[in-house]
Amino acid sequence: MGTKTTSIAHLLNEIRDEDIVLPDLQRDFVWQRDQIRLLFDSIMQGYPFGSLLFWETRFLDVHYRDFVRDARDDTTFIPKIKPAGRPKRMVLDGQQRLQSLYLGRVDGFSQV
Repeated sequence: MGTKTTSIAHLLNEIRDEDIVLPDLQRDFVWQRDQIRLLFDSIMQGYPFGSLLFWETRFLDVHYRDFVRDARDDTTFIPKIKPAGRPKRMVLDGQQRLQSLYLGRVDGFSQV
């Protein structure tokens, strides 16, 4: 699969619909408030968002977890298993940026 350009809104919709998830091997969300603010500032100024790397997992059983819906520090992650044959895209690079944007979209961002 080659390079594809898509909107941030489209990516966030895919996260909301759980079409894009995190492989359980990914580290936790670690960005601090200032890093999130800088990302939003850069986007608002028209700077490039950067590239993302996804893993297409149609044919494998893979442990994954959803994106965080709020910014509490006490979030417990409960891994799920994606059965083989069911397509799902998993983020290998770009988790911190996507998670920051997703927090900005849902109500939990007010806590950041």
